[in-house]
Amino acid sequence: MPIAVLIAIAFLLITGYGILTGATQSILGSVSGGDNLSLSVSQVPSVSSSIHPADTSSWPKGDRVWDCCRAIAIAEGYNVPGSNPANLNNPGDISDGASVYGSEFHSGSSITKFPGAQTGWKWLYAKLANILNGTSTVYDASYSWRVIGAKWAPPNAEVWASNVSAALGVDPDSSISDYVNA
Repeated sequence: MPIAVLIAIAFLLITGYGILTGATQSILGSVSGGDNLSLSVSQVPSVSSSIHPADTSSWPKGDRVWDCCRAIAIAEGYNVPGSNPANLNNPGDISDGASVYGSEFHSGSSITKFPGAQTGWKWLYAKLANILNGTSTVYDASYSWRVIGAKWAPPNAEVWASNVSAALGVDPDSSISDYVNA
Protein backbone atom coordinates (compact mmCIF):
# COMPACT_ATOMS: atom_id res chain seq x y z
CA MET A 1 0.00 0.00 0.00
CA PRO A 2 1.49 3.39 -0.96
CA ILE A 3 2.64 5.60 1.91
CA ALA A 4 0.27 8.41 0.84
CA VAL A 5 -2.71 6.08 1.30
CA LEU A 6 -1.47 5.03 4.74
CA ILE A 7 -1.05 8.67 5.75
CA ALA A 8 -4.56 9.48 4.54
CA ILE A 9 -6.00 6.53 6.48
CA ALA A 10 -4.11 7.57 9.61
CA PHE A 11 -5.40 11.14 9.24
CA LEU A 12 -8.98 9.90 8.92
CA LEU A 13 -8.66 7.65 11.94
CA ILE A 14 -6.93 10.21 14.12
CA THR A 15 -9.24 13.09 13.28
CA GLY A 16 -12.42 11.06 13.48
CA TYR A 17 -13.45 11.69 9.89
CA GLY A 18 -13.35 7.96 9.32
CA ILE A 19 -16.00 7.41 11.96
CA LEU A 20 -18.20 10.23 10.64
CA THR A 21 -18.08 9.03 7.04
CA GLY A 22 -18.10 5.29 7.64
CA ALA A 23 -14.63 5.00 6.14
CA THR A 24 -13.30 3.30 9.26
CA GLN A 25 -15.66 0.36 8.73
CA SER A 26 -14.65 -0.15 5.13
CA ILE A 27 -10.94 0.40 5.75
CA LEU A 28 -10.68 -1.98 8.68
CA GLY A 29 -12.98 -4.50 7.07
CA SER A 30 -10.49 -5.01 4.27
CA VAL A 31 -7.20 -5.01 6.16
CA SER A 32 -4.94 -7.90 5.27
CA GLY A 33 -2.22 -9.50 7.34
CA GLY A 34 -4.42 -11.57 9.62
CA ASP A 35 -8.09 -12.23 10.11
CA ASN A 36 -10.56 -10.09 8.16
CA LEU A 37 -12.27 -7.68 10.56
CA SER A 38 -15.93 -7.16 9.76
CA LEU A 39 -16.53 -5.68 13.21
CA SER A 40 -14.54 -2.49 12.98
CA VAL A 41 -12.27 -1.45 15.78
CA SER A 42 -14.39 1.71 16.20
CA GLN A 43 -17.27 -0.55 17.33
CA VAL A 44 -15.30 -2.09 20.19
CA PRO A 45 -16.21 -0.96 23.73
CA SER A 46 -14.05 1.86 25.03
CA VAL A 47 -10.68 1.09 26.55
CA SER A 48 -8.89 3.00 29.30
CA SER A 49 -5.89 5.07 28.31
CA SER A 50 -4.04 3.87 31.42
CA ILE A 51 -3.13 0.34 30.36
CA HIS A 52 0.15 -1.04 31.68
CA PRO A 53 1.25 -4.46 30.40
CA ALA A 54 2.69 -5.62 33.74
CA ASP A 55 -0.41 -4.50 35.69
CA THR A 56 -3.21 -6.91 34.81
CA SER A 57 -5.67 -4.86 36.87
CA SER A 58 -5.32 -2.05 34.28
CA TRP A 59 -6.34 -4.32 31.39
CA PRO A 60 -9.78 -3.90 29.77
CA LYS A 61 -12.70 -5.74 31.32
CA GLY A 62 -16.45 -5.70 31.13
CA ASP A 63 -17.67 -8.80 29.32
CA ARG A 64 -16.68 -12.37 28.56
CA VAL A 65 -14.97 -11.38 25.30
CA TRP A 66 -12.65 -9.13 27.33
CA ASP A 67 -12.04 -12.15 29.63
CA CYS A 68 -10.85 -14.10 26.56
CA CYS A 69 -8.68 -11.17 25.47
CA ARG A 70 -7.01 -11.04 28.89
CA ALA A 71 -6.46 -14.83 28.89
CA ILE A 72 -4.83 -14.64 25.45
CA ALA A 73 -2.68 -11.70 26.56
CA ILE A 74 -1.42 -13.79 29.48
CA ALA A 75 -0.73 -16.77 27.20
CA GLU A 76 1.18 -14.48 24.81
CA GLY A 77 3.29 -12.97 27.61
CA TYR A 78 1.93 -9.42 27.31
CA ASN A 79 2.38 -9.05 31.07
CA VAL A 80 6.10 -9.87 30.85
CA PRO A 81 8.22 -6.70 30.75
CA GLY A 82 10.27 -6.52 27.56
CA SER A 83 8.22 -9.19 25.75
CA ASN A 84 7.34 -8.67 22.09
CA PRO A 85 3.60 -8.26 22.82
CA ALA A 86 4.35 -5.62 25.49
CA ASN A 87 6.89 -3.78 23.34
CA LEU A 88 4.60 -3.81 20.29
CA ASN A 89 1.41 -2.79 22.19
CA ASN A 90 -0.03 -6.05 20.92
CA PRO A 91 -1.58 -8.14 23.73
CA GLY A 92 -2.70 -10.88 21.34
CA ASP A 93 0.59 -11.01 19.43
CA ILE A 94 -1.52 -10.74 16.25
CA SER A 95 -0.69 -9.81 12.68
CA ASP A 96 -4.05 -8.15 12.04
CA GLY A 97 -3.49 -4.50 11.21
CA ALA A 98 0.06 -4.94 9.95
CA SER A 99 -0.76 -3.22 6.65
CA VAL A 100 -2.08 -0.20 8.59
CA TYR A 101 0.44 0.07 11.43
CA GLY A 102 3.47 -1.89 10.28
CA SER A 103 4.97 -4.98 11.83
CA GLU A 104 8.09 -6.63 13.13
CA PHE A 105 9.17 -10.18 12.41
CA HIS A 106 9.34 -12.32 15.57
CA SER A 107 9.17 -16.06 16.16
CA GLY A 108 8.34 -16.92 12.58
CA SER A 109 5.68 -14.32 11.83
CA SER A 110 5.14 -10.62 11.30
CA ILE A 111 3.52 -9.12 14.38
CA THR A 112 1.68 -5.79 14.21
CA LYS A 113 3.27 -2.87 16.02
CA PHE A 114 0.25 -0.93 17.30
CA PRO A 115 0.68 2.77 18.13
CA GLY A 116 -0.63 2.28 21.66
CA ALA A 117 -2.02 -0.32 24.06
CA GLN A 118 -5.60 0.87 23.51
CA THR A 119 -5.36 0.14 19.81
CA GLY A 120 -3.82 -3.29 20.33
CA TRP A 121 -6.52 -4.30 22.81
CA LYS A 122 -9.29 -3.06 20.51
CA TRP A 123 -7.91 -5.05 17.56
CA LEU A 124 -7.72 -8.19 19.74
CA TYR A 125 -11.32 -7.68 20.92
CA ALA A 126 -12.51 -7.16 17.32
CA LYS A 127 -10.70 -10.35 16.25
CA LEU A 128 -12.45 -12.39 18.94
CA ALA A 129 -15.83 -10.74 18.34
CA ASN A 130 -15.52 -11.64 14.66
CA ILE A 131 -14.78 -15.25 15.57
CA LEU A 132 -17.92 -15.27 17.71
CA ASN A 133 -20.16 -13.62 15.13
CA GLY A 134 -19.03 -16.02 12.38
CA THR A 135 -17.20 -13.50 10.21
CA SER A 136 -13.66 -14.69 10.90
CA THR A 137 -11.93 -16.08 7.84
CA VAL A 138 -9.54 -18.16 9.96
CA TYR A 139 -11.35 -19.34 13.11
CA ASP A 140 -14.77 -20.74 13.98
CA ALA A 141 -16.52 -20.11 17.31
CA SER A 142 -16.92 -23.88 17.76
CA TYR A 143 -13.15 -24.51 17.61
CA SER A 144 -11.66 -25.71 20.87
CA TRP A 145 -8.91 -23.68 22.51
CA ARG A 146 -6.54 -26.43 21.32
CA VAL A 147 -7.61 -25.97 17.68
CA ILE A 148 -7.41 -22.18 17.98
CA GLY A 149 -3.96 -22.54 19.56
CA ALA A 150 -2.77 -24.70 16.65
CA LYS A 151 -3.50 -21.80 14.29
CA TRP A 152 -2.74 -18.89 16.66
CA ALA A 153 0.49 -20.07 18.28
CA PRO A 154 2.21 -22.93 16.47
CA PRO A 155 4.41 -24.71 17.51
CA ASN A 156 3.43 -23.83 21.11
CA ALA A 157 -0.25 -24.68 20.63
CA GLU A 158 -0.62 -26.99 23.62
CA VAL A 159 1.04 -24.60 26.06
CA TRP A 160 -0.95 -21.68 24.61
CA ALA A 161 -4.26 -23.56 24.89
CA SER A 162 -3.42 -24.68 28.44
CA ASN A 163 -2.55 -21.13 29.49
CA VAL A 164 -5.66 -19.57 27.91
CA SER A 165 -8.01 -22.20 29.30
CA ALA A 166 -6.38 -22.07 32.76
CA ALA A 167 -6.79 -18.28 32.87
CA LEU A 168 -10.48 -18.72 31.97
CA GLY A 169 -10.99 -21.71 34.27
CA VAL A 170 -12.20 -23.96 31.45
CA ASP A 171 -11.15 -27.17 29.70
CA PRO A 172 -8.77 -26.72 26.71
CA ASP A 173 -11.24 -28.80 24.66
CA SER A 174 -14.02 -26.27 25.24
CA SER A 175 -14.61 -23.46 22.75
CA ILE A 176 -14.67 -19.68 22.87
CA SER A 177 -18.41 -19.96 22.15
CA ASP A 178 -18.86 -22.27 25.16
CA TYR A 179 -17.17 -19.71 27.39
CA VAL A 180 -18.87 -16.56 26.10
CA ASN A 181 -22.33 -18.13 26.01
CA ALA A 182 -22.09 -19.83 29.43
